[in-house]
Amino acid sequence: MDLISQNPSHSGVVTEGEVVVIQTIAPIAIATLKRKFKENIQFEIDYDNSTFKGTVFLTYIANLNLPCKIKFGSLESQFNLLKDYLKHPSLVSVDVMEDLAMNIVLAAYGKDHFCQFDPEPFIRENADIIDVWLRRLCALPTYALYVWPPTKEQAKAFPVDDDHSLHGINFVNLIKHELFPWFTAQFEQEDMTYNELLFNEYCFNGQNLFKFFADPNNPLFIGLLAMDKTGAIQELADAAEQFMVAAEPLLKGIEHVPSV
Repeated sequence: MDLISQNPSHSGVVTEGEVVVIQTIAPIAIATLKRKFKENIQFEIDYDNSTFKGTVFLTYIANLNLPCKIKFGSLESQFNLLKDYLKHPSLVSVDVMEDLAMNIVLAAYGKDHFCQFDPEPFIRENADIIDVWLRRLCALPTYALYVWPPTKEQAKAFPVDDDHSLHGINFVNLIKHELFPWFTAQFEQEDMTYNELLFNEYCFNGQNLFKFFADPNNPLFIGLLAMDKTGAIQELADAAEQFMVAAEPLLKGIEHVPSV
């Protein structure tokens, strides 16, 4: 049920230019959800009043490929979802979670951040999973060496991270974040590692790491393009894009929405 049917005195619909913003809860009423196929819809989900919470909510959003804004009633509510987001074993794109995660990992790494709250209690309480995110992010400079043929063997000489779990896999969504270039300026070389699974397997919902790494916001990728005179890196980027165009129908075919 969405807020339109919950509260007849409030339409739940706000028009912002050409975009129709619908204030709702999760799960979204089917009739309301279908409107996204015919109209330029932006859903604004009231998380606190939603039936779906935590990992179920994240899976629901991911399976529907549903760009949305999420409204929280409190910082505690945001933190509760962030805990599940940090551990979620499959990809889900939620802007507010990416913003929180980006600033939390900056704070955890001892660098300047833009948190409007003291992040230390959350970092202490969730140190294990935040450490996973930091190890994954600090492996990205090693990955830059790995995908460039002249330095591929050099990358393999870094300490091996043999943690092949998929918890924390959403670290790749931070590569496109506007603060990621600031994070790359903070890397410590002694923290760089090599991870066989993440570097080589299509473990990101059927995609490989390069699909996310080859982002115009990623200074590591831009640096590779600047050094690469043979065009090999751009060929990899083009190949990754062509793969996703070909694979998209298959990936959509295996999506499902969890039952209530």
